Amino acid sequence: MRSLADALTDAGVDLTGWRLQRATGVSADGKVIVGYGANPAGQVEAWRADMSAAPEPRGLGLYSVLAGAAAFAARWRRRRTAG
Repeated sequence: MRSLADALTDAGVDLTGWRLQRATGVSADGKVIVGYGANPAGQVEAWRADMSAAPEPRGLGLYSVLAGAAAFAARWRRRRTAG
């Protein structure tokens, strides 16, 4: 499975200085991913990646990342609801 950072970089997003720490949600259509991470100044900040503007993927790499992020978000939501 590819990392979210690799998929975003391949889609043309400049992540210079960012450390993506966690994806916390994915839209129903899989085109928008939200989470948080450290910005170039080192401060924790929310981020939102809208993949609908990204070029069509050449293979299943991006799909794998989105599916993994969706599974992670669902698991995170279940834990949060249970606890």
